[in-house]
Amino acid sequence: MIGDVVSAWVGIYYWTMRRTYGSLMRGAKLFDDMKERQRQAREINDNIVQGLFVAQTALALDEREMSEEAMRTTLDSARQIISDLLGEAGTGLELGPGHLVRDHPAGYARRPMAER
Repeated sequence: MIGDVVSAWVGIYYWTMRRTYGSLMRGAKLFDDMKERQRQAREINDNIVQGLFVAQTALALDEREMSEEAMRTTLDSARQIISDLLGEAGTGLELGPGHLVRDHPAGYARRPMAER
């Protein structure tokens, strides 16, 4: 009888701890999510940030054609990355005109000439 009560108490204690520390129980999933975010950050750096740098450098060197090509390629890469992130394979989500309209316009602060 006492063994049954102790066993029941241990079981109840386990379930309450499981709810309290549920995020620890999903630790492997959190690690996978972190690895995926790092992969996405590398992809954004490789395809967008570096492309913008090439375009900026070409523009500074007065290489207009190279700058325009870098901007086109970078824009295509950015669109593909956003489409991939918003419409993961198998979700059936199709993006079209107007689907990514924001509540407020994106902020763009123009730096004074002295800071450039």
